[in-house]
Amino acid sequence: MEDRPLDYPLNANIDPETSVTGWIHPNATVSPKAQLEAGIRIDAYSSIGPGVRLGAGVHIGTHAVVTGRTTVGPGTRIFPFATVGVPPQDLKYRGEKTELVIGARNTIREYANISVGTEQGGGQTRLGDENMIMAYTHIAHDCVLGSGCVLTNMVQLAGHVVVEDLALLSGGVGVHQFVRIGRLAMVAANSAVLQDVPPFALAIGSPARVKSLNSTGLSRHGFQQADIIQLKKAYRVLFDVSRRFQDRLIAIAEDSHPAVQHLVDFVRSSERGICGSEE
Repeated sequence: MEDRPLDYPLNANIDPETSVTGWIHPNATVSPKAQLEAGIRIDAYSSIGPGVRLGAGVHIGTHAVVTGRTTVGPGTRIFPFATVGVPPQDLKYRGEKTELVIGARNTIREYANISVGTEQGGGQTRLGDENMIMAYTHIAHDCVLGSGCVLTNMVQLAGHVVVEDLALLSGGVGVHQFVRIGRLAMVAANSAVLQDVPPFALAIGSPARVKSLNSTGLSRHGFQQADIIQLKKAYRVLFDVSRRFQDRLIAIAEDSHPAVQHLVDFVRSSERGICGSEE
């Protein structure tokens, strides 16, 4: 059975403020309480729940499930068999009205699984804009992703994980609950991340340890050689085990470079400790 354009969908609400011609396959299941904006496409055998809002131009692939109190930002594409907005895998959850908020132009690939938040974690799981969530990735309750992140196939984020902008997690990476991954950090494949990965770092291993600065990633995102040299100096001080940890931080904080200051702020606010340091 072919798709067909619909001025008024058969089984869902289109935002009345827009002039809509969306596409909903007749074999899709869409709640009449779902809110759909202009230009959406919902393929066959997908399921859209009553608490869902789909932004303009969202494309839901065949057999995908979008449920719960879930907002999907404009231009996002959800591929076949992904499950988005499902209840958290948390024994404390009792059906509270928590939510998932996904920003604009995200790509969520096959069999990815993303949970809504929990009351204990603030009630919301959040993704920013233009993230690539590859196949079989799990994003648990109360996680917060920035924008421009890449979560490669089979990345597993436990609850309350924070991933800052432009971070890259390679295939099979597992991240412990409450861990933070810093801006433009890269974690190598199959690593087990038990403590915070500082911004701009390349981490590898089980447990993950900081190997070096993520110089390639920095260059690709417009950092000049002078910036990279400045960060390398800061990293040498940060992991100089011959000095007290607090003395290292004080020394680094004297550098006014914005990236170095972000590194200092991140390390100072760490609750689980920084991977690769002795404290």
